[in-house]
Amino acid sequence: MAEDERDQVSSSILRRLTDPAFRKLLTATTPSGEHPVIPALRSDLLGRVLSDVQASGGAGNVVVPIANGYMVIALTTPPRSVGETTTHRPIRADCTIGLLIARLIDDGCEDGEKRTYCLVGSGPKAARADLVGLAS
Repeated sequence: MAEDERDQVSSSILRRLTDPAFRKLLTATTPSGEHPVIPALRSDLLGRVLSDVQASGGAGNVVVPIANGYMVIALTTPPRSVGETTTHRPIRADCTIGLLIARLIDDGCEDGEKRTYCLVGSGPKAARADLVGLAS
């Protein structure tokens, strides 16, 4: 069932790629300059989506269907520099994308603002999340 829904989301996203306003929301960029699009459902586990992000080169524009359109979240799994000290907010790798969206909103993340989360559980140790915006 979820795969059928994800296929429908993927088809819808492909149609929207012709819209310049939608493409403008795809801000996550790999080191090679690509802007991978990763369709996700609110019920998808964050750890699974981050695995897709890593497989896409460490950055992905996660597009999630919501009530009247799509939410775009730029996710990156940045390599940590030696001696880098940042404040990471803990979040479980087994939480859902829907919970990540709620957490971004609850943390006061507005359009274009970045948050770095430390994942508890399997997967990458840290992920940067940027609530890019809504698309109809």
